[in-house]
Amino acid sequence: MGILCERFTTSKLRAYEELNTISTFGFRGEALASITYVARVRVTSRRPDSDVAYTASYQNSKMREPEPTQSAGNRGTTIVVDDLFYNLPVRKSSLRSSATEYTRIKEVVRRYAINYPTIAFNCRKDFGTAPDVMSTAKQSSKDQIRLLFGQTLGENLLEISSIANPGSAAVLSGCISGTDWSARKSCTAYFINGRLVDSSAIHKAVQQAYSNYLGKGKHPFVYLSLKVPPHEIDVNVHPTKAEVALLREDTVSSLVHDVLQEALSTAKETSKSFPTVTLKRPKLDYTESDQKGIVVDAEVIKGQSIDLTSTITRAERPGNKTSDSTPKATALEKLKRKSHNGLRSIFEKCRLVGAPTDSSILFESGDGIYVADLPRVVRAVSRQKLLENAACDYSITFSNPPRISDLCCAALSIPGVWSPGDGDQDAICGALVDCYSKHHQVLKLYGLSVSADGRILSLPRLWDSYCPPMANLPLVVLRIGSDIPWELGDSSPEVALAIATEMAGLYTPVTIPNLTCPEGDLLLKPSGLSDLLPALVNSLQTDFCPPPELASTGTVVQLTTVGTLCQTFERSHC
Repeated sequence: MGILCERFTTSKLRAYEELNTISTFGFRGEALASITYVARVRVTSRRPDSDVAYTASYQNSKMREPEPTQSAGNRGTTIVVDDLFYNLPVRKSSLRSSATEYTRIKEVVRRYAINYPTIAFNCRKDFGTAPDVMSTAKQSSKDQIRLLFGQTLGENLLEISSIANPGSAAVLSGCISGTDWSARKSCTAYFINGRLVDSSAIHKAVQQAYSNYLGKGKHPFVYLSLKVPPHEIDVNVHPTKAEVALLREDTVSSLVHDVLQEALSTAKETSKSFPTVTLKRPKLDYTESDQKGIVVDAEVIKGQSIDLTSTITRAERPGNKTSDSTPKATALEKLKRKSHNGLRSIFEKCRLVGAPTDSSILFESGDGIYVADLPRVVRAVSRQKLLENAACDYSITFSNPPRISDLCCAALSIPGVWSPGDGDQDAICGALVDCYSKHHQVLKLYGLSVSADGRILSLPRLWDSYCPPMANLPLVVLRIGSDIPWELGDSSPEVALAIATEMAGLYTPVTIPNLTCPEGDLLLKPSGLSDLLPALVNSLQTDFCPPPELASTGTVVQLTTVGTLCQTFERSHC
């Protein structure tokens, strides 16, 4: 331990020729020595065959005591670094706040925990009782991602791998998010020979692979572990080793793009053919006698009373079909071209069996019995209805229109929606009001009317007998203002598709508790599933063009066949 922190002591090199085949994090053995010049370092170490541990302190690469002192300690080595930059006040002043620096540390630890799943990582803030990052050893990288980043991402991960080819000895492995998952901020972890690095070439290849699957402002999760021969990489081109130089950068970029593209396309287009029979249900028509007032209790959000009492009125908008030359028509045509023929055939012949839960439906089609994710199916159908100008028929109007700013504040109060890094909440709400004011004309085409003083006047009513849950309204209002690529222009088909996608979220049959209300009431108690399901099945049978992601994300799953079910019942009665 006497020379532990001296320069070159921990160097991994044993011969000059090894400079061309470096496969470790460092090679000069200067890391510990460098730290001792800018911080106070204490090392406690205990050999496996020793009964006691030894502790020593270091400064300026030298041990401060004549000899290490005996102490209690676990087997292994513990290195403690205190008072960083205590002797460099100018450098210390350049550090960000403790919270910001700790956040950066957590992100680095989380990424290394993914790449080294057989090692347990633990990251805890000073005096913290519970770790902010904790991984367990002897798991796969996919399990670590699920543990560290959440179950939702874990369920949408695709494992990728490649083998060395004659053109390059590079080998790629990792986990990426599927086409049904996205985040507002980029979340990537690129490892080359076990080292966490930034690579603009690899990042560009990743963006190109996802360009056809994620919209503007949406980001995937990507963890890549690249193994290349040590002589094809230079790790000494950046002061902090954050960047590396690859001898065959173009080949590596092509490998990354091709592997990701293949994985994404395979996941997106996975389909299965099933036998079908023709089953028809009568189409539900809206009549004047069906009009009902929707009464919603007023709630208080940040001191503002929001009265969502509403009624259904006939909208005064010309036409019921989308013109062939409008952005909505272009987006609708693009949606129909990508329609999944297998699912379309199943839905056209479907017959409702029931709703086992509030978030799933059971239906029969041909000889198959299927279960479908109800919120995802409703959102997909609602998106198509919005592009078809179904929003022009009837609207939901408010007797006391809610303010956009109040709805935005309600959305930002939902856990996980807003973080301090996103900026001031009042500034976000103000920007949203300005966005709605600027784009109110195009939003009106979708049945969303906005007043000059920043209030929601009306919403489209897409379903004859189903009232959407207004608990969804705050998040929908927030996403329309923040997640749509308005910079492309109001006449862009991409904007049209994004508007329809976000507004379709209003009709998803889920209920979100109003977090500002102690009783946990809802902004609106929507109509029951019995009101929605007949209209939904009718839409599925007639003109619904299911997007391919419904097939690749497990939205529709075949449980069994009628024949198999009958055989099971026959055996049970024998």
